[in-house]
Amino acid sequence: MILLVNILRYTNNMKAFFIGCCVVGVMMLAPAVFAAPPTFMASWHAQTYVPSWYQGKPMVVENSSVVVGFEILNDQGKVINISNNMVRWYVDSDLVRSGNGMQQLTVSNTKVVDSDIDVRMSVEYNDLVEGRTYFTDHYITIPVQRPKVVLAKPIFGGVLFTNASLLLRVFPFFFSVPNETLSVDWSIGNQHPEVSENPFSLLVSLGNDVTGGSVTARVSVRNNQDAIQTASDSQVFRIQ
Repeated sequence: MILLVNILRYTNNMKAFFIGCCVVGVMMLAPAVFAAPPTFMASWHAQTYVPSWYQGKPMVVENSSVVVGFEILNDQGKVINISNNMVRWYVDSDLVRSGNGMQQLTVSNTKVVDSDIDVRMSVEYNDLVEGRTYFTDHYITIPVQRPKVVLAKPIFGGVLFTNASLLLRVFPFFFSVPNETLSVDWSIGNQHPEVSENPFSLLVSLGNDVTGGSVTARVSVRNNQDAIQTASDSQVFRIQ
């Protein structure tokens, strides 16, 4: 009799354990349920190059890519796990990708300068109060800009002294390739001096025969793999 009671207890415990595992499994596979409309926290990061000291945001240019991502926050500001929620991504109103928990998208830009990339992210969720399925959407607009170069202002400002040397440096921004793939062209007045091993710096020297007036230093930078990505900058120096 005792043996039969123990067997019955073991059987009931196993049933309870099995049911508990099934409930936990269903809860783990179920999509997140929002008690209130959630809050999006979205961001984007262009895959373009900037100087290591630059603290700003890399910008999107023609023929570059941008990574867009987001998190979902509840009404208490905590991140919600949406790994089992259907996410749909739209670029300029076109559905480009969808899948459960897909919180990141890489967009290859085909837009021209001064236009925008419109991105919409749509998350499917269940409303506890109404017992219905809804979609919560978030929109971001990403501007397309031009690459830039900055001709750094020397310590002596806009003055170039005769019989002295002046080091000029240029910094490229927002090109879709690293500096090693860029070509640099310098001009000092009407002259195109030879560049050193580092084309992003130029040592300028004036002889004693140059007196007064001014001279314009100009630098142009081009992506050797995509000629549409070009930028230039210039400075005018007084000669003393």
